[in-house]
Amino acid sequence: MINFTTVENNLLKKYKKKVFKQFPKAYLITTNTGKYTIVQDQEDLELIDVLAEFLIKPVNTPLKAWEIAHQASKTIQNLNRTNPLRIEGMNLENKISRANLRRDKAKAAQNTRKYID
Repeated sequence: MINFTTVENNLLKKYKKKVFKQFPKAYLITTNTGKYTIVQDQEDLELIDVLAEFLIKPVNTPLKAWEIAHQASKTIQNLNRTNPLRIEGMNLENKISRANLRRDKAKAAQNTRKYID
């Protein structure tokens, strides 16, 4: 077991918390060469190497492995947020309700501005 300083422990907790949101059941393993990588268990009992999905080789320290997995989870989140095809997966009802909600918010904001002036 590697002993970390308090600052490194806090960073490790932060990285793990963020990684677990994107990759639940992720954990650290040591490869045969003594390097570290993050893997995730799938429902079909298959292991997926989180770092290998981004073509990143195993790293020398556990903290660095969690840091890279953290960056990978941020990248996935940003890609999913800005992907234009994500709305195509919604059904028509959900699209219409989102548009109506935006329109209602805009109307409510205009009405409050009228009363302020």
